[in-house]
Amino acid sequence: MYLNEIVLGDNTFMAELGETKITYLNHSVMYFIGSTDQKFNESMFKNLENLMKRSTLISGTGEKKRKAVFQ
Repeated sequence: MYLNEIVLGDNTFMAELGETKITYLNHSVMYFIGSTDQKFNESMFKNLENLMKRSTLISGTGEKKRKAVFQ
């Protein structure tokens, strides 16, 4: 889990299941739209990798910072 303070409202979920990549995009706060489209997911995963480079790995921070995120 990563924290990026610029993109706090983005609840995009992505997963790799073997060779299959899946992206779930937030829709209307409580709903998600899922896609296994190969081109779409390659683009989304590249964007996510870029975002992760600019984010803080929660498990790599101190307890004080983790508590601030989850409170």
